[in-house]
Amino acid sequence: MDRARLAAALLFLVGVAGCTSSALPPPADARVAATLGPVAVPLTALLWMAEERAGVGELPRDGEGFEEVRSRLLNERLVDEVLNLEAAARGVNVPDATLDATIAERVGAPPDPSQLAPIVARYGTEAAWRMSVSRRLRARAAGALLRTEMEAGITVTDAQIEEAIPRVASLLVVPERLRLLQLFDVEPAPVRALHARLVAGEQFTAVASSAGQDPELGWLSVDAAPPLIVEAARSLAPGEFTPVLRSPLGYHVFLLLDRRPASEPTREALQEEAAARLRAEVVERRMEAWL
Repeated sequence: MDRARLAAALLFLVGVAGCTSSALPPPADARVAATLGPVAVPLTALLWMAEERAGVGELPRDGEGFEEVRSRLLNERLVDEVLNLEAAARGVNVPDATLDATIAERVGAPPDPSQLAPIVARYGTEAAWRMSVSRRLRARAAGALLRTEMEAGITVTDAQIEEAIPRVASLLVVPERLRLLQLFDVEPAPVRALHARLVAGEQFTAVASSAGQDPELGWLSVDAAPPLIVEAARSLAPGEFTPVLRSPLGYHVFLLLDRRPASEPTREALQEEAAARLRAEVVERRMEAWL
């Protein structure tokens, strides 16, 4: 079964969880998926979560079945409830400016109707969505506050740090990086014409500007850059450019500006990262126990 069908089936199963076999289901906004002390987790909250995660490809995860996905969603929602209760007890609130900035990142400011419409369709109203985002931010703030308090007083020994260093060493290696400029078009003729001007001696940036292009690609890691770029840059010295190259996207000319070799982390950086990760592991264990 593909991911979209599995996600749709999950929505049905989550809905079934809020019904009983002896009576007709009440209205969706009245059904309760779970309770946490005096707090009821509404079924609509899980439906919103399921639809949102499915929309961005996070639902389901590889290897998960219906029950696993439903349990994960319910657990996440219960954690959200716990952290919001903690936030309320501590007087933790989300400033309007923070909420507005988060909303703007998603739909723009003023909101782009094409971005906002599917969200309103999912949550019912824009106000309901804003409330959901506010709850998420408040839970995150409460979680960060708790973790900061839990980290206080944690100590790690030199022996523990030395034992942890092999686990973090590969994470701190900085791979080789390339800084390049690019000329691009979906058709070959324009790029070949621009390439001819480069061969004739014109500056790369001037040629790009005349074509209305921003050539800057910035620094790219050879581990993450497209293979076409990595392969093309192998034979280039800084200041040299490639012939016209073809990719599934179109036609390119690359100029190598600079190359930085891979670098290993210093001993001090390894020790700091190992200590930080050890403390973080303790904090997460304390957080799980607290929850």
